[in-house]
Amino acid sequence: MDLDDAIVGKDLLALQQLHPQITSRLANQSQRFETAYQEQDWPTAIDATQKLKFLVKLNADVTTGLDDVATAAHSDDDDLYV
Repeated sequence: MDLDDAIVGKDLLALQQLHPQITSRLANQSQRFETAYQEQDWPTAIDATQKLKFLVKLNADVTTGLDDVATAAHSDDDDLYV
């Protein structure tokens, strides 16, 4: 919900605050998966994989939102196309 509101509202500050939270959760779930895989704890590995898939998509959405806000902020910058 916060992400959708930030993207629709082109709220740079909110997107910048969400990004490190998501990155941190990605790192935690990656470590959780790695540990579960090494220990052959398949239910935990599957759960971590599902959460990683969700977080990767969320991270991509935040990155896209940040790019959109940056592009909108510099939409009048024709120097890039010279």
